[in-house]
Amino acid sequence: MGEIYEATGPFGGERVVVKLLRAEMAHRPELVERLLREGEILQILSHPNIVVARGHGKTAAGRAYVVLERLVGSTLQQELLRRRVFPVGEAIAYTRQLLAALGAVHEAGFVHRDVKPGNVMLCPDDHGNRIKLIDFGVAKVEAEARRHVAPIVFPTREGLCVGTPRYVSPEQASGLPVDRRTDIYAAGILLYRMIAGRGPFDEIVGARGLLEAHIAKEAPAPSRFMSAPLAPRLEAVILRALAKNPADRFGSAATFSRELGQAWSRVRGSRRGAAVRRVAVAIPYARRPSSLPCRIRAVTAPSPRAAYRAAPTCATDVQVTRAITTASEEAIGVVWSSAFTVVRPAPCPARRRFCAPVSRRGVFCSAAAFFAVAGGLAMWFVR
Repeated sequence: MGEIYEATGPFGGERVVVKLLRAEMAHRPELVERLLREGEILQILSHPNIVVARGHGKTAAGRAYVVLERLVGSTLQQELLRRRVFPVGEAIAYTRQLLAALGAVHEAGFVHRDVKPGNVMLCPDDHGNRIKLIDFGVAKVEAEARRHVAPIVFPTREGLCVGTPRYVSPEQASGLPVDRRTDIYAAGILLYRMIAGRGPFDEIVGARGLLEAHIAKEAPAPSRFMSAPLAPRLEAVILRALAKNPADRFGSAATFSRELGQAWSRVRGSRRGAAVRRVAVAIPYARRPSSLPCRIRAVTAPSPRAAYRAAPTCATDVQVTRAITTASEEAIGVVWSSAFTVVRPAPCPARRRFCAPVSRRGVFCSAAAFFAVAGGLAMWFVR
């Protein structure tokens, strides 16, 4: 319905974006009203994860427009087409940013009603990517916000479904009244798609079939479409957000975000507990008993499930270790652990007649002698 222009406005030379209603749509008062309503809503909202409005109005020809901040980045839809699947930690971080934006929208008395990947921007900043929620053209104004926004002349007709079929809630698909839990349902589908690479009903083609699926068909577990199983606690949080009955979903975006964060923290905590790094405390060489030369044996566990494996050929004599909890990597959810143990070489087997422990001093002396002899021979041959 609109045309997008980049412009320089009277804001100190700031580059902005102008969203202008198409000329052929200018005679439709309901569309003019919706675009101006979007400008009014964005003027009220102020949040780091919501696009900033710079003004709105009508041109001399009567075409409605909204002036917005210029965002640099890509939509979540473009990133999903490029990457298909996001790491679980990254997807949860983006979803919690989106929920923070939705919390501000709901607190102000609005319902977005069209949360989808195309309306979520990923904008790079100093701390990674920041979510920006855009396009409030079909937002619903609830009773508590009507004193701040002019009453709408052309309200949505009763029984009409407003939104994108692949992301509408069951109550939207049924034409029933909607509230903030509608946006929570859509945010749950976005998280589902980011971690599973597809939505719960992507096999269904056609708007009618999609609406019927949202109304009556239970969403399958996201682990069904993932290469690795998802933690049951995380899966339960996602499926609760996709409950058919709004009363069974989270009551607010803040509750959804908190439960999601706690579930992810427990998953990360269980991974950290599965792999413990043991670090050897250095012992001054002069204080080591000469009769018990020591060496360092390192054992690396390639995954959180791998347990600490002691060296089978060594008998522990002096073990000075300090256990610390490893820091997990959120982007890939893998914990590496290294175990360093100060050990004494095992007694020599009876069948081996000549066996002696190797000290660090002996290794250094042998290496120095070798290089000295090799260097002398090399100089002799050159001459």
